[in-house]
Amino acid sequence: MGGALCAPDSKSGLYAADEAVWRISIDGGTPEKTDLPFAQFGYSRDGKLLYRMSQKVEGGRMQIKLIVAPAAGGAPLHTLDVPFGMESPQFTPDGKAIAFRLTRSRATNIWEQPLAGGDPIELTKFSGGNMFAFAWSPDGKQLAFSRGQRKTDVVMMSNLH
Repeated sequence: MGGALCAPDSKSGLYAADEAVWRISIDGGTPEKTDLPFAQFGYSRDGKLLYRMSQKVEGGRMQIKLIVAPAAGGAPLHTLDVPFGMESPQFTPDGKAIAFRLTRSRATNIWEQPLAGGDPIELTKFSGGNMFAFAWSPDGKQLAFSRGQRKTDVVMMSNLH
């Protein structure tokens, strides 16, 4: 999950520890263990939907699925394939798709997978470079993101005494 997440009620926070997801009041107090999956997950803006990642091995290959279900509990509404390399999934502002970062041909772009199915749709079309994060404005009309280059140097040293 990575860090903490504000719960849809805006009165508590969620975090992962000890192979479980815990809820704690914004005002403090004793954390309570939840029945949320110990996996990457997130809520839709209206708090009605929850996505989670599911992993299993089938035929000797790792299969990763994105499962969308009612946040209050119940049977999954959608089960979607996850493209290799998907990062930072989150619901789109309208709750009709999952947006994510994906690097292809040395360019990171934002893609969305409609919950209704079909192929993922590329939202940005950069031809090169990395994207590190993205977020929508509160009204969902603007998209902000950070982009740049990752630079590394390799130095080989030998015959050190």
